[in-house]
Amino acid sequence: MISNKIRIFLILLLFILVIFYLFLNNQSIDTIPNERGLEGVVFLFMVILGSSFFLSKRSELKNLKNQYLKHSFVFLIGYIIVFFQSPIDITLGNLKISDLIYPTNNFIIIKSLFLAIIGIISFFLGYYVISYKETRFLSDNKINNKENNPVSVSFLEKTSILCLLIYFFTIDLNYFKGNLYGQSIGIIPNLAIIVFKSSYFALIIQILLNYKSSNEYTQKITISQYIKKVIGWKNILIIFTYFISVILSGDRGPIIFYSLFIFLGYLFLTKKKYSLLRILILLLISAYTITLLGDVRTEKTDSSNFLNKLNIAVNNQYGNKARDQSISPATYELAGSINTFYVVVERIPRDYDYFHGKFQIMRFFGSFPLLDQLLYSSFAQSEYDQSSSMFISFLIQGDNLSYGNGTSILAEFYLDFGFLGIIIGMLIVGMLLKYLEIVTFVKNNPSVLALVVSFTYYSNCVYMSRSGLSIGIANIVLTFLFIKYNQFLKKRH
Repeated sequence: MISNKIRIFLILLLFILVIFYLFLNNQSIDTIPNERGLEGVVFLFMVILGSSFFLSKRSELKNLKNQYLKHSFVFLIGYIIVFFQSPIDITLGNLKISDLIYPTNNFIIIKSLFLAIIGIISFFLGYYVISYKETRFLSDNKINNKENNPVSVSFLEKTSILCLLIYFFTIDLNYFKGNLYGQSIGIIPNLAIIVFKSSYFALIIQILLNYKSSNEYTQKITISQYIKKVIGWKNILIIFTYFISVILSGDRGPIIFYSLFIFLGYLFLTKKKYSLLRILILLLISAYTITLLGDVRTEKTDSSNFLNKLNIAVNNQYGNKARDQSISPATYELAGSINTFYVVVERIPRDYDYFHGKFQIMRFFGSFPLLDQLLYSSFAQSEYDQSSSMFISFLIQGDNLSYGNGTSILAEFYLDFGFLGIIIGMLIVGMLLKYLEIVTFVKNNPSVLALVVSFTYYSNCVYMSRSGLSIGIANIVLTFLFIKYNQFLKKRH
């Protein structure tokens, strides 16, 4: 059982860290020993991370105990990469501050680290706030026969295939050479992929619901049986076809999103747990593959085809000195998102006031069609404050924006409410992910909407730290509508 002592411990630790941060915030850059100060905060993080790992192994919910592939673990992997890999590289001498996209100083890095540690403790506090007994969830869930009866997925399959065909017939072929990565692929191909993603997600969830309500349902199935008998080779072929285009373009994000989504379906049905060793081996293989795809994307000349680029990448001829010296070269690019946090910590509220929830509101409601333009006209005072990512890009590049620097979950919280925004925001993230874990691993028959939210957030968990709390809202709405419309078609027949 998770006792109140753990929650009290986390509250006291959070209180102490806030006091230290407030003290640090009132210091000048000259009062902080550069190297020792940074090393000390990194060491503090390692101690807290180790303690948090052992705390996370304690759970009153049997299905969550030692489940290392649950939402919170996947999220924390991304969080640690984004907010701690770069400072650790700097501490070890693998990276110079002058090499950062936004060159700052040790004082700002230490402040940012303190805030990141406050964020991770707030996350665990929120995570442990939700602590219901497993039997309560098992007994409270009544099987909803009306919702869980097998439903034909023909409409969802046809919609996914149609969208994929529109995508392939309307996109510029240069995209498959990696020459258009980071640029707009066009309105029609972009819309086709948005609808494809939601219809395919709806397809997978409906297949899972059909299987779970059938007489064939059993938790004792292997991953190969899950792919062949549950998902089906036709639906695997659909996503594999899309993966080929993604690989040719040099992109990696969609492969991670869809793979996590499909894999969670297996965990949802079987509640299977993997050892840390097997997960580590899988992560190393995945990291190497991701690095190769990133290197393939580096070469943008029209004369180089995919195989030539891949051969060059395998032979490490796209060498990146800063990346290769990092403690984790495969996640070096993801770790670069911390620059968005450095700039807001340094310049807010020194140069600009807090935005008091403006970016959170615009990000959430802006996910819905037509509402985004209404919000921009009502809240945005300039083109630079339409989103946190645009404002951060403005802070880094000035008026002459040539590309987007992106955002990060802590930067977005900090822009709105400062360190209090980080505490409250990460508390909410912890509570949300714990609830979604209960939906996936504990509840027998969760609602369709809860499943859609759970699967969508899980597929985005790795990148959630470089995005924000409202990531995937539009996808959640569209996926849920697809499922409900597909069920409505069944009723008509």
